[in-house]
Amino acid sequence: AFTNEAAMQSFVFTNRKKIRKFQELGLKRFKEQFPFDSGRKIDLLCYRWIGKDKELVGIELKPGKPDDGAEGQSQQYLDELDAYARANGYASAHLIVISGRPNKSSRARVESYAASRGLKVTFLLYSVQMNLL
Repeated sequence: AFTNEAAMQSFVFTNRKKIRKFQELGLKRFKEQFPFDSGRKIDLLCYRWIGKDKELVGIELKPGKPDDGAEGQSQQYLDELDAYARANGYASAHLIVISGRPNKSSRARVESYAASRGLKVTFLLYSVQMNLL
């Protein structure tokens, strides 16, 4: 497991082309610590094509279990992504939260918030594995 968010972000960004889930989702052109107009920075920002439509994708990394603060942050990121997508010609916005441990109640509240605004959110859990050959 990662001890802090900076270490997790460095690992994910460095290995973004090797992460199978990112390949499956067709994520492209990653940017680190992308600043929104509000001054908030999302860990990673990228995009993907869904048919002929370009979707903005923000990725928030949480090395442990997301807490109430992370829940509020995710809701703010959903709004920031939506506003940025609309202003910059994207068809939609999608937040992906990657954490080390699940928080079912927090996840349910963020999913409800996203659904109420017609936005997409996906929660993924990570595990780290080392193979010595």
